[in-house]
Amino acid sequence: MTDPDLVEHLRADVRELLREVSDTFAGTEHAHLRDAVQADIAALGKAELVIPVVAPTNAGKSTILNAVVGAEVLPSRAGAMTTVPTRIVLDPAIATTALHLDSSDVAELERITGLVAVGDGDAVTRYPHLSDLFERIRAATLEPWRAEYRGIEIVRSALTRINDVVRLGELVDAGTVTGRRLIPSVHVPYASGNTAGRVVLVDTPGTDEFGLATLLGEVVVRQLEQAHLVVVVLDYTSMNRTADADLHALVEPIVGNMGAHKLFGVVNKVDERRSPQDMDAEQVDAFARNHLGITAEGRVVETTARRALLASRFLRRVEEGPVDLSTDQTVRDLAVELYPVDHELQLTLLTAEHLVLTAQRMWADSGIPRMLELVVDTARTTLLTTLMDGALNRADGWLAAYGEQVRISTAEALAAAEVLDEQLGPIEADMTAIVSVYEVGKTENKRRTKRDAARAAAANQAIEALQSRSQALIDGVRGNEKGFKSKRKAREFVAETIELPRRRLQQILDENQALLLDIAHSALSTVHEDGPAEDLVARAAAHLDVAIPIPPTAAGLPTISRVDLGHIKIKWAWDEYQKEKVDEYGFTETVTRYKSDLSEARAGLRLALTEAVGQLTREMEVTYAAIRERIDAYQTSVNKVVIDYAEVLTAEHGRLQAQAEDKRARLVNGGREVEQRVTDLRTRLSGYLEHLSAR
Repeated sequence: MTDPDLVEHLRADVRELLREVSDTFAGTEHAHLRDAVQADIAALGKAELVIPVVAPTNAGKSTILNAVVGAEVLPSRAGAMTTVPTRIVLDPAIATTALHLDSSDVAELERITGLVAVGDGDAVTRYPHLSDLFERIRAATLEPWRAEYRGIEIVRSALTRINDVVRLGELVDAGTVTGRRLIPSVHVPYASGNTAGRVVLVDTPGTDEFGLATLLGEVVVRQLEQAHLVVVVLDYTSMNRTADADLHALVEPIVGNMGAHKLFGVVNKVDERRSPQDMDAEQVDAFARNHLGITAEGRVVETTARRALLASRFLRRVEEGPVDLSTDQTVRDLAVELYPVDHELQLTLLTAEHLVLTAQRMWADSGIPRMLELVVDTARTTLLTTLMDGALNRADGWLAAYGEQVRISTAEALAAAEVLDEQLGPIEADMTAIVSVYEVGKTENKRRTKRDAARAAAANQAIEALQSRSQALIDGVRGNEKGFKSKRKAREFVAETIELPRRRLQQILDENQALLLDIAHSALSTVHEDGPAEDLVARAAAHLDVAIPIPPTAAGLPTISRVDLGHIKIKWAWDEYQKEKVDEYGFTETVTRYKSDLSEARAGLRLALTEAVGQLTREMEVTYAAIRERIDAYQTSVNKVVIDYAEVLTAEHGRLQAQAEDKRARLVNGGREVEQRVTDLRTRLSGYLEHLSAR
């Protein structure tokens, strides 16, 4: 099998491996990397080598690219010109230069143009070269954007408008181009003996662009991520500028991903070297390599891009046909460069053949041919190998970063699952407590019933004791049943006889009234014994964001009032009888006497006692019923809070448990699978890279 055949088979294998890498990023937050790998696969398919050219503003980058093309296709001016990256496709298969914009590019340009049309024009006053374009946009006289422009002059004019409109958009409405991938593509004829695919040079915005620095940095990074080689242009006249350091910081991570051997340096404007104190070629080479991190020798080229452009334009014009030395602009521009003092005189003396030889020597001495040989032609010769090597290195770097992120995410997922497990602990404890409360509910109900029965029995016993003591006291009411001369005396005797028992009876009633009230209120003090623990209720209420049920108190309850026996009513208290009496003279006479009757007194006390006990019993029943109602209402509210809490806990428990299981099953296990897949892919990538490096 021939060497080209081996390369073709290797390319097929690498593309298949890259598809597996692309699939690894599918459906993840790294979908942009999938797109980047797909772009590498496509580049391998059509053998397209992408070489971004990055530089500080006014380093001569666009001039170098125009010199390569042999015509001023890319616009340039004294100030910063490039605001959007532009692809320059060196295509051996075409004869006419053409600018292509895809539908998204056209839509974005129309959007920015519309914003400029209604934007604030004050910001444009600092840039008078943009004022005419601004007014044309405001007047709606700007030519509509289209998908294709053909011809060098037309392409340069369109590119100028594109760059200026984007700059206007940023001036009048900052952020209008942020996040957009507006990348025009210019296809130019490129004569080369090597036809192995085509090379794409990417003209990038300067790294020290005003106002657009952050945005353009992001755009440049995107181009560098897709690069196979990178060319960095430095300005000989300002090699210590801060923007050069920024350029190094921009390129460094890409070089770390691609390898330093893919980086080339170009130092332009070395024709400004004037005195012995200026850096010589050896010093320039050392400075650029150190500044850009280029380790290999022979990777830095000195150029004079402006002179190269003048020479290439003239030589291209000569290839097109006869040249009138007196009128052709390319001739006059070349003559001004060669003979700045007497170019008009020289044009009358020189021949076309002499100018051609001079232009060819100027072109050869400009450093651009060396740059093309070093970067473009050499790269095209080893195009497929370079493409595969770059794609494999990028894929390996992306996989390494992705694998590390997956490893970290897996560890974080495992830690998060453990945190969820910890959160489940208190929930399960409360759920167990709730289940326990209601599992022993029947026992608690029995206990409550027993306590209620005990209180009722105690109340009944108190009533019975009251009646027993009172009855004994009443039965003990005795006295001398004697006759009195008047009813009043008999009544007074009875009243005096029962007063002490009445007072004692009142005392017994007062004692029992207080006892019955204490027995009733004792139910309030044991209310927490018949339901969930107070701390559980408090957690439930806090979790549900509701008020904690307030335990019932005696405030506002019906009460067992004091019974006042008052005056004991007695129907009568004597019996009237006749008695014979012998006076001192021996005469017998019949007198009326009144005998005290204490049985009526005892009957009066019994009646008063019966009424008092009846009142106590009735009020006791009302009070007990009110207390029971309050306790039931409190326990109902407590039960509702706890039951609602149990429902919420059940839902939260299920959710947290599901999350923990998901993190373990999907993230942890899935993450480990991804880690293993990434490791396997990187091992295979490493094998291909070793094979390529051995070629």
